[in-house]
Amino acid sequence: MALYACPSCGAPLVYDGGPEITIICPFCRNSVIVPTELRSHHPDVQPSILLELDASTISSRLPFVFIGLGILVLLLIIIGIIFINLRADSVAFIAPTATPWPSPTLVASPTPTPEYASLDITLGSEGIAPGKFKEANSIAVDQDGFIYVGDYEGNRIQVFDPAGKFNTQWNLNPEEHIRHLAVDYSGGIYVNQSGRIYRYDRKTGEQIGQVQYRDEEGDEDDFDTLVVAPDGGLVAAWINHTLEIDNILIIDRSGKVVNIFEKAVSGQTGSVETYIKLAIDGVGNVYALGIINNTIVKYSMQGKFLTRFGSRGDKPGQFDTVDSIAVDSQGMVYVGDAYQVMVFDPTGFYIDTFAIDGIAYDLTFDRSDNLYIIDNKKVMKYTLRDRK
Repeated sequence: MALYACPSCGAPLVYDGGPEITIICPFCRNSVIVPTELRSHHPDVQPSILLELDASTISSRLPFVFIGLGILVLLLIIIGIIFINLRADSVAFIAPTATPWPSPTLVASPTPTPEYASLDITLGSEGIAPGKFKEANSIAVDQDGFIYVGDYEGNRIQVFDPAGKFNTQWNLNPEEHIRHLAVDYSGGIYVNQSGRIYRYDRKTGEQIGQVQYRDEEGDEDDFDTLVVAPDGGLVAAWINHTLEIDNILIIDRSGKVVNIFEKAVSGQTGSVETYIKLAIDGVGNVYALGIINNTIVKYSMQGKFLTRFGSRGDKPGQFDTVDSIAVDSQGMVYVGDAYQVMVFDPTGFYIDTFAIDGIAYDLTFDRSDNLYIIDNKKVMKYTLRDRK
């Protein structure tokens, strides 16, 4: 075996002997002539073209060979990096522009419908001091905007000015609890005290009259709730549990009973009614809310049955714990059912429901259609939404 250097790249070549005139360099792949002295049987080859190498020559050239190989490898790496970068730049340059995802169509956010009524002011709190309530259960507002609140347990009527500031109070007979009250149009206020109706002067609190009635059983104290009619008369419910009657009495301004709607609720439902709340509109139509029957029966002032609506349930227009009723100047009917008030049109068609900050024990309106609600411990004044 013989070693010699490749004349093209300087790489070491190994020759195992034989008749071959050339061998292939394994590094640069060039054909290299084998020196004459290393070959046998080739006398025609001219010695002048042979590369004569001895062992010392090869040894002295080996470092240069390896340096050359290192340089070659380094050049290949640099060329490869340049090629990759150029390729990347080329791809980035010719890449098609990405199609953006379609933008969603802009749609205006829906504007929620405001509540049918909004809380304006709250007055009063729990207590026995002036301006506070122990068990308030009825409310009325006069033509001048003064607010009257009946306190069942305290047996007193408290008066507030239109701004809600405490004005005065009257202490009534402690043996007769206040059940309901209503102001008339001539300076008086009617108060149901333990089933009897008395009339007081609104400015002084002095008793100026009493409405008297006796049924066929001889009872004189079965009056329930009451409202003042547009003509200044009085409309009152009369409940006799023994006789199982739930009548509505029409009383003129002199205190005389001029008409009776017999079994006003039970006559339409077939079920006994023991507690009626009343409301009246501007033309004298009477609404009787049967608490036990969970229904409203509407009559003309002459006692003609007009319609009936409402039932027990939890769907819109149905009642669960109904307890109060009032009618505004447009004839819309408002029904307090626990922590909400339902609104119906004059025919009984359900319109809306709005939540309130308390329980609606009693409802009333002032001349500007502001809604007042008594919640046992406080009074809430609500402003109705513009309905134009």
